[in-house]
Amino acid sequence: MWPRGVGIGLWLFVAIAEPATAQSVRIGVDRRVELMAILFKLAGNPEYNQNNFEQYNADIARHFGPFRDHEAVSLARALREKWETGYSGVMSIAIRVSDPPELRERVPFDSLAGWPAPAPEMQRFRRGRAAVRHGQPSRCLLRGASGALRLGERPAPAARRAGGFDEYEADRRTHPTLASFMPRVVAYFDSLPDRLPAMQRRYDAMRPRIVSLSIENGSDTVDPALREIVVRFDRPVSDDGWSVVPALGPSGPVPGAQERFPKVTWKALDSARAPFALGKALGSAGTTLRLGVELEPGRVYELQLNTAHGHGFRSAPDGVPLSPYRIRFQTRGTAGLQR
Repeated sequence: MWPRGVGIGLWLFVAIAEPATAQSVRIGVDRRVELMAILFKLAGNPEYNQNNFEQYNADIARHFGPFRDHEAVSLARALREKWETGYSGVMSIAIRVSDPPELRERVPFDSLAGWPAPAPEMQRFRRGRAAVRHGQPSRCLLRGASGALRLGERPAPAARRAGGFDEYEADRRTHPTLASFMPRVVAYFDSLPDRLPAMQRRYDAMRPRIVSLSIENGSDTVDPALREIVVRFDRPVSDDGWSVVPALGPSGPVPGAQERFPKVTWKALDSARAPFALGKALGSAGTTLRLGVELEPGRVYELQLNTAHGHGFRSAPDGVPLSPYRIRFQTRGTAGLQR
């Protein structure tokens, strides 16, 4: 199972354009995300039941509780139990369908998607979700995230911080109702597109940096007898367990990633050494990562430090993650770079 996702609550999807493109930033609530989160919450996925916002949880239980045995929920439960579908895998499902109530397949389920379930299982699940709109629970389930916001009087904690709701609660004389405060919230989010580039630059400046690598990244002449790869950071970092992984795309491993991942025998940050196990943290901090490796001649190897979801090495003082860093090399023994 791949890196952990986030819990149910207020979901704001911010599409930040690549530097070379001129796309506009879109900020809004994604109804597909909220629908999938609710379905897998009802199915019992623990990561979607960690929300401590009691009013929101109570509203979900009141509106959707009677439908815990609905076909869509049962299929979600089967995906979790049989294929360990959870965390970001649930969100990978959400982004591959159109908005409810249609739930059309936008990207084939046999494409890379970050979940282990085969395509027929995913097709069956999609048909089961689509069936929701034909039954009684559709009025609730298909409200999506915007409906979830209407369920409770108070917004989720993340929204409170982002939209200034702490100020609202501290000054109820000026803003006696949430409706009277909403223009402030709207103004905050309207201002985000203009402020996001500067916010992104400030965030990137806070990320840890790799200052040296003991092999040349991209080299095709690495000695197959090499037994250690050393990475040095510009500051102390902590390791949350998803720091050294096969090459990942936004939704899971890229094609052939497992085959190109080198055999790593141990991992250490500074002087702390432990047997390497994918997805297992060391719980120590330092500025130097050492990986014990066993390589073969004429092989292309590829590994990645950190995930696109922000998991992995983090700055020890403030928790800002290292930007995903991919290492690719070939050992001596054959001419040219294998594909």
